[in-house]
Amino acid sequence: MITRSWLRSPVITTLFIVVTVLLNSFLIVCDNSDQEGIKEECDEKDPTCNTDKLSLEAINELHHMIDDDQDGNVNQQESKGFLKEELQYTGGSERVAIFHNNDSLISVDDLWKAWMKSDVYNWTVDDVVHWLDSHVHLPQYSATFRAHNVNGRSMPRLAITKGTNTLKTELGIKNGIHRQKISVQAMDLVLFGPPKDGHNVLKDIALILSTFFVVGVSWFAYSQNKRSKCQLERMLREMEMLQKADDELKDVQNKLSEAEELQQTVTQEKTILVLS
Repeated sequence: MITRSWLRSPVITTLFIVVTVLLNSFLIVCDNSDQEGIKEECDEKDPTCNTDKLSLEAINELHHMIDDDQDGNVNQQESKGFLKEELQYTGGSERVAIFHNNDSLISVDDLWKAWMKSDVYNWTVDDVVHWLDSHVHLPQYSATFRAHNVNGRSMPRLAITKGTNTLKTELGIKNGIHRQKISVQAMDLVLFGPPKDGHNVLKDIALILSTFFVVGVSWFAYSQNKRSKCQLERMLREMEMLQKADDELKDVQNKLSEAEELQQTVTQEKTILVLS
């Protein structure tokens, strides 16, 4: 009886309810600590803190875009479909392997941690401007990016065009095609890291073959030119020899004609002498 009355005590019941609520709250906080920790730990006066908050929201939105069934995890089939539809990659198996990195499922937390480890996360404004110029090929916005201090941490916000469109509202880029181009390239950076500047083997082979072809054609043209010059010089020498032979023949003919005329003259003189 004492035990039952103790359990039925309002104080104990209230305490039990409070403990249960606190325990549930603790579990919820633990589940969301990786995503919300940045909001609680960083200094509100630090501009980097605000940038990371907005970037985390953008990462959540990006994950939401890839996660077709909205189960909180992105599988490889969803990744492949997103690459094909949004980023226009064909046969993106290699990209999918890079994105998942041996993980069959990617959560928001996984995507955020991967982003914070990316080299792009630590890009300076100069790095971003260089990327905008050399890879996106839109150098006309370099001054705008510098004026708004757009660095690597801001890249997830550039990748998202839905909702608060940073490219349009903050950077003032009015051209929709340019916004889409920057967004797609930024999304590629967030998901796969900095662009690879390595050599393309096929391009190298094509360049080598082209070089050999040009050298071969040049050598053939040089050989033909040299051969033509030799033939022309030989022809000129032969023509000169023919001309000389022709001149000598004419000279002989002239001398022969003179000899014949002289002989005729002598014959006529002899005839006149005989008759006289």
